[in-house]
Amino acid sequence: MEYVRLGRTGLKVSRICLGAMTYGTPQWRPWVLEEADSRPFIKRALEHGINFFDTADMYSRGVSERVLGRALKDFAPRDQVVIATKAFYAMGDGPNDRGLSRKHLLDAIDASLQRLGVDHVDLYQIHRFDPQTSIEETLEALHDIVKAGKARYIGASSMDAWQFAKMLYVADRHGWTRFVSMQNHYNLVYREEEREMLPLCREEGIGVIPWSPLARGFLAGNRRKQDLGDTTRAKTDDFAPQLYYSDADFAIVDRVVELAKRRGVKPTQIALAWLLAKPGVTAPIVGASKLSHLDDHERKRQRVEQVDPADSRDGDHQSAEPRSDDRCRLKHNRVEADGVRQMLARYEHRHKRLSRRQIERAHGRGRRGQRIDRPDGRKASKRELGEAERNQRRCGLREHHQAAAVPGVGDDAAQHREDDDRHHPHEADQPERQAFLLRRHEQRDVPQERCALHRRSNEGNEQPDPDQPEVAMPQCDERLSRDHDGADAA
Repeated sequence: MEYVRLGRTGLKVSRICLGAMTYGTPQWRPWVLEEADSRPFIKRALEHGINFFDTADMYSRGVSERVLGRALKDFAPRDQVVIATKAFYAMGDGPNDRGLSRKHLLDAIDASLQRLGVDHVDLYQIHRFDPQTSIEETLEALHDIVKAGKARYIGASSMDAWQFAKMLYVADRHGWTRFVSMQNHYNLVYREEEREMLPLCREEGIGVIPWSPLARGFLAGNRRKQDLGDTTRAKTDDFAPQLYYSDADFAIVDRVVELAKRRGVKPTQIALAWLLAKPGVTAPIVGASKLSHLDDHERKRQRVEQVDPADSRDGDHQSAEPRSDDRCRLKHNRVEADGVRQMLARYEHRHKRLSRRQIERAHGRGRRGQRIDRPDGRKASKRELGEAERNQRRCGLREHHQAAAVPGVGDDAAQHREDDDRHHPHEADQPERQAFLLRRHEQRDVPQERCALHRRSNEGNEQPDPDQPEVAMPQCDERLSRDHDGADAA
């Protein structure tokens, strides 16, 4: 058996956890085994090297804890096993016999320790999120339970990712004991946890111990939509049809069965091997109602190790911190995109107070992408930057009016600007620039008789042709004329 760390803690648990929900009394559920029939399963699990056992106070109304506690006391030393239990659901008819209030949690841990026959549990978990109790009250009560020595670690179970993230934040802010595990619903049929919860757990170093890894037996391939199936669990489990049994779910099971036949294994082996290979998953919680189920689970684990021996690093699997080969497996799901979103979030946080103009200045470029450094190599001052930007705006306005006044030039205005970008606007003399533009118009064979602007600059040299209509100047005619008078004088 391979043993891995539970999240970022130093606690070592087996890669498979045995769930004790099946052991208790059939009066609670028809498919639950009596104590005499349950003890061989716990013993066989210990023989396979499983040291991680999970139960809850609501399983068989506390009988499951008694069955598990007595069996472990007879078959294994207390310091060699990891016992986990949970609290939240109603254990009585009173208004304070449920939830995550301080009163109920302190009473529930004492009752669980008495039923288990131990002085502490290794992992104490909240079974669900309680919206009627403040997070501070719940976390402070759990912190006091740990400080009192009644629990070594605390964990959580199914809830929304934002709720779990908020609880982690509150615990860190107050310096209280932090959650180390998340027992969520995750299997081949239900993969919603891949969107938010699993990335959150990997980022925060939380060990993931999924419940119902075989979809309450649905992935065994023996369920039918018409009559649910032949087993007692299939016929009497009213909760399973609420979770599964859709057409898409049966399509997944058919694919698993097909792959199992090709590999020569059972469908449950394919389903569990898929889950064990997922990054961040510490130990799926499996249930067994037949001794052969435990043997199958052990073969599944061994098969995963043979297929991918790189999952183990010196015998210490860092489940909460995936390695590079683990990231390769994320190529075809949404988790790979989370790294990109985190990178963009960091960049946005770094530049959220910088405008576009400030970013351009930080990189030494003006609005039009021109270098605005000084000729001596030093960065231009703020005053020089402002003058450069004003000159750029003035030059761009003049070029626009000239293109509008001269037919045929408007189409090439962009090329004119690109050619002129090599001149630094803060170094260029404006009259010389106007003369330069006029020479460019002549080089492009612009009809002088149709260009009122060109005719004015060559006044006295040529006489206009009366047969050719004169192109009207735009409203800035007076302003441009002053500029070109200065150019002629130069």
